[in-house]
Amino acid sequence: MHGREFSDNDMSAFKGRRRPGYSALLDAVRAGECDVVVSTEMSRLTRHPRELEDLVDLIEATGVYVSALRAGHIDLSTSGGRVTARILGAMARMESEQMGERIRSKLAANAKTGKPSGGPRPFGYQRVDGRLVVDTTEAKLIEGWAQAILAGSSVSSIVAELNASGIPTVRGGRWTGPTVNQILSSPRMIGMTSSGGEPVAPADWPAILDRRKWEQVKGVLNSRRRGPTPRKTLLAGLVECGLCGARMTGAGRGPNRSRQYVCQKQRAGCGRMTATAGAVDDYVNGVVLGAAELANLSIVRAERHVKDSARLIAEVAEDEQLLNDLAADLGARRIGRAEWISARGPLEERLRENRAALAAVGAGDRLPPDLVQLDDAKWAALSFDQQRAVIALFIDRVTIDPVGNKAGSKFRPERVRASWLA
Repeated sequence: MHGREFSDNDMSAFKGRRRPGYSALLDAVRAGECDVVVSTEMSRLTRHPRELEDLVDLIEATGVYVSALRAGHIDLSTSGGRVTARILGAMARMESEQMGERIRSKLAANAKTGKPSGGPRPFGYQRVDGRLVVDTTEAKLIEGWAQAILAGSSVSSIVAELNASGIPTVRGGRWTGPTVNQILSSPRMIGMTSSGGEPVAPADWPAILDRRKWEQVKGVLNSRRRGPTPRKTLLAGLVECGLCGARMTGAGRGPNRSRQYVCQKQRAGCGRMTATAGAVDDYVNGVVLGAAELANLSIVRAERHVKDSARLIAEVAEDEQLLNDLAADLGARRIGRAEWISARGPLEERLRENRAALAAVGAGDRLPPDLVQLDDAKWAALSFDQQRAVIALFIDRVTIDPVGNKAGSKFRPERVRASWLA
């Protein structure tokens, strides 16, 4: 007589994850390699109603004896045994769900009051007398990662450098891309607690990154996960319809598929306005270049970063607080679910737009650091993205107006109205 042990240590089956040890046990039963299955208790063996029913079918087919040490023999081949197993399983699942609810409630309370969530110390911090304090050595690494991402480096190159240098993770293991992504994307980096990956409240630990840089890094990482969005028109995202105010998008139209800025009905526009993209781009280029030739780009970039960052950070923080207040009102039953959904949508959309704008505030950083004055030759030498970065320093939006009562697509300078950034 000999036994074989199957285990799935530190793995929750209540979350529906595959358990390799449990799967191996079932394979052994099917193969006739065991006559008896012994577990400390039924909740250690089957922790989900669907698993139990599959096990019942298997036991009936093979006649294997099942015993739980803390519950005694449970004959799954009889109706009484199956009822007992189902009751024990339901009770264990209820206990697990209640424990999960208590943990989530505690984590949510900690997030609202600015307290850490527990667990191992996060990279970049040390625990001193129960509080998180910045680990200066690790914080410098994180700051370096953020700067590298904004400069165009990949997460994989950061991971390779960390592993080559022998710097371990908090748990002593090797670095992976998801680990670096998680650290850089965590609101903890800006001194905020979080829920679902979103900032909730100011925390009682110091920040490692400032809010503007963190949002920019998150924007870069998110865009890489989505994949690059090709820009075929220089003013994409800046052009709006003079009839309805909707944003106009670049599209190929006509027999030669020439690029047009189009007000599209499917994007909540009026569908009546078009303009030849190349002509509009060239006209705005000339206007912007005329302004840029007279400006010190280093000063313009610095001023734009300060103004836009301060405004966007304030708006993002305000909307985050509004979302938290809205959730609290729902929890306290001051509003209904329909009201919560109705109010949440516009807030989340505005948050997405402002975060994207904040991530793009550093567009001027794509320009050569020694670029102070512009002329025709320097403009022509800039890349497509760098030319867009220059335009973004000066132009808030470009409005395409109709000529009289006619929309049309024919280019006329008087149809193009540029709104300058203050």
